Amino acid sequence: MATLVKHRDQYLSRVRKWDGVKQVTTTIPLRASKKDIAVVRHKIVCKNEADIKSGIINKYQFKDYFAWLNDKGTSELKLLSVKQASEEYLEAYRVENRIDSYRRVVISLNRFLDCFKSDMPIKSISIEDIAYFKAKYHEIHTPAGINLNLRNIKSFLRWCNDNTLIDSVPKIKMLREPKGNHKYIKEADIKRIFELDISPFMKRAFYLLYTTGLRRSEVIMGHLDGTILIVPPVSSKSTREREVTLNAKQVEIVKEIRSELDKHYEKGSQLVTFKNKFTRVFSNACKKLKLDEGISIHSLRHTYAVIQWISTNDIYEVSKLLGHSSVKTTEKYAKFNMDRLGQDFPTAYKVRLEIEKIRKKAISTPLISTPILKINQSSSESLQSVSDC
Repeated sequence: MATLVKHRDQYLSRVRKWDGVKQVTTTIPLRASKKDIAVVRHKIVCKNEADIKSGIINKYQFKDYFAWLNDKGTSELKLLSVKQASEEYLEAYRVENRIDSYRRVVISLNRFLDCFKSDMPIKSISIEDIAYFKAKYHEIHTPAGINLNLRNIKSFLRWCNDNTLIDSVPKIKMLREPKGNHKYIKEADIKRIFELDISPFMKRAFYLLYTTGLRRSEVIMGHLDGTILIVPPVSSKSTREREVTLNAKQVEIVKEIRSELDKHYEKGSQLVTFKNKFTRVFSNACKKLKLDEGISIHSLRHTYAVIQWISTNDIYEVSKLLGHSSVKTTEKYAKFNMDRLGQDFPTAYKVRLEIEKIRKKAISTPLISTPILKINQSSSESLQSVSDC
């Protein structure tokens, strides 16, 4: 039975139910400071208690259903629209996730909302609506782009289901995507990019990404502690703090980028426009050189990963350098044809062959006479030469 309680001179009705794990309490404000008015309104709540417990009347409907909670003074049970549900989801999502992820979800849901009328009830979403969404964007986006949106839409609908806004989640089948490896930039093309007539600042920024494997946002949002770049969890894709050791040249570039960001803020500009500058300049450079479609500024990270894989032949080491939470994410780099990599990255491949010779010699040499220090120094110097190419 619903109970009438008073809190800070205002009465409210309290409905309790057992959800199988714990007792859940739902509170309905009565907007009354006088008990006689509160009692009348509380009786209305009691009449609807069963529907509130069963979920027929949800929290979002209280304002429309209980006349004293809306300005019109009317009682009408309205269904939550797809637009209203998406707004509630985004409000909850923004609190617990990175701003970049939030922006991506906003884009996906806006694409989804474009397929329906603004007042379409969320409860009416069906598998046919998902099929219509796929068909509408079939000629506009790639299968990978559509699947990215579908994953965000699925998460949204699951949230709706968890919060009893819909009875079930429509089955969402992803589109088939062409299986391919990450797009890297060949050693010769890297040299061509750095020979272009672009600003020295941008060249240094690209050099930093190419020689560290850092993501663009990690460089911008991280902070320096000596020669260590600390990437906070909110800016790390793995949602864990990441520490990357830099050399003197890389440290100076990070400081320069931070200085330019401060100047950008002083002009009243936003962070997103600062990030986009790097992407735009790099994309224009790739177009000018007519590089393969799909090459982007993020390809510098893939290039770094491939060079490290060629040089070290250790996928676990590469995973650690990239800050991956699982080596399975890194294993895709090991699927490249090594002969192809040797052709595209002759300097790194030469390092690999030299290290292999040293390792074979170390295995066949008694441990007491193995020049361990010399091997480590040789490897470090060779890898540094790859970074400076």
